[in-house]
Amino acid sequence: MEDSNQDKPVITRITKPGLGARPILESQILAAQEKSKSAAEAARTLGISYNTYKKYAKMYGIMERLKNPTGIGIDRKKHIRNRSYHIEDLINGKHPKYPLHRFKNKMFDSGYIPRVCSCCGFSEARITDGKYPLLLDFLDGDLNNRILDNIRPLCFNCFFLLVGNRNEKHYEPKSNEEL
Repeated sequence: MEDSNQDKPVITRITKPGLGARPILESQILAAQEKSKSAAEAARTLGISYNTYKKYAKMYGIMERLKNPTGIGIDRKKHIRNRSYHIEDLINGKHPKYPLHRFKNKMFDSGYIPRVCSCCGFSEARITDGKYPLLLDFLDGDLNNRILDNIRPLCFNCFFLLVGNRNEKHYEPKSNEEL
């Protein structure tokens, strides 16, 4: 009797049976790299682990595009836990009652506004708690007008020289003539 299995072609499985894993395409990795600053962020964008991303990126020869072995210069998106208030909605003015101190932290943490005084260039964090002593100045004086073009970060010195004390009872922003 002949063995009937010899006539069938041999099929190699790429994935394990039952898991349904799919290979990551080169075009998907390139699209994720365009949107990302680091390889870890590209892996998060694709929804896969970093090791899986690394395996396919090396296989396609495109791993070196986002390689950053030191990790210096990339701000990680952390401490943005409140999912009910998206940063784009806050900027567009959909939540005018959102607290100003949380809005400031969210703007700095998300990277929309750099942690540098727009007037003098001060950008040092405090040694005690690692926070940046910066305030947000609204150019038109309206604290509810939170459009990016209306906001500038200022250190405490520049803020009180240019704006004055916002906590006064009858706050009105200084005009250009007073400066």
